[in-house]
Amino acid sequence: MARATRHTLLIAMIGLTLAQPSWASLDDGLAAYDDGDYLAAYRELRPLADIGDPAAQHMLARMFFAGQGMPRDAVAALAWERKAADLGEAAAQLDLATRYENGIDMPADMEQAAKWYGLAAQHGAPVAQYRLGLLYLNGTGVAQDLVTAHMWLNLAAAKLPPGEARSAVANARDAVRAELELEKQLGTDFVRQWGLFEVCTRANSKDEFLLQPALGRSFSEASRSDLLKRCSSRNDLQIAIGDGLSVAAVSAFLRSLTASPTPMLSTTLSSRGTCMTLA
Repeated sequence: MARATRHTLLIAMIGLTLAQPSWASLDDGLAAYDDGDYLAAYRELRPLADIGDPAAQHMLARMFFAGQGMPRDAVAALAWERKAADLGEAAAQLDLATRYENGIDMPADMEQAAKWYGLAAQHGAPVAQYRLGLLYLNGTGVAQDLVTAHMWLNLAAAKLPPGEARSAVANARDAVRAELELEKQLGTDFVRQWGLFEVCTRANSKDEFLLQPALGRSFSEASRSDLLKRCSSRNDLQIAIGDGLSVAAVSAFLRSLTASPTPMLSTTLSSRGTCMTLA
């Protein structure tokens, strides 16, 4: 029994001894990469990548993509990146998602982009959380889901350090909840000039809309009555603009529309009058 125990301990010690160089090699490979010694980095990282180390596989992918220490080879790079991503390497998942979204070295595929952004986001990568939030916000590659969009954008904003990137993410998050105030955003004179007025859906607030999107797909009874009073069926032209999710975008679009309309629209506006509503 004592002999068996000694053998077991000896095997365990040998296992620990063999494991240490692998970690050291990864550190050495990363250090060589940071120093710009790509050949040394490749020598350290390739054996680790071959035995399934996802961090080493991702670094090899970066080197093949960039042609660092070797000719650029997008096919080999994608093969290593997929292996790393399949093993849960968040940086590789984020890279694949970005390439699928933008069609870099592969055909664009928004569903695949959403898949890999989602996996990287679950690992806590704030850039992936931000991009995934935008996909849900716009219904690109996934079914539009404002609640989920707000969640991912909020998580991304919380993880990023103070600065320009965090401000941009926070603005995207807040756009989901922003409210449009006609005179505040457009000015009293502009509102009166174009006869703008607001109507509302059955959702009483953005929070209620996020929880019950169906309420935002039909007008409230008061708004229906207001539309019937203000917008006669005899009008030749009636323009309705929904505020959607971006108040800033709607304001800019409306000013652009009224500042430089097409000749036909301009003529109609001036000769027939307008009935313009913002929902």
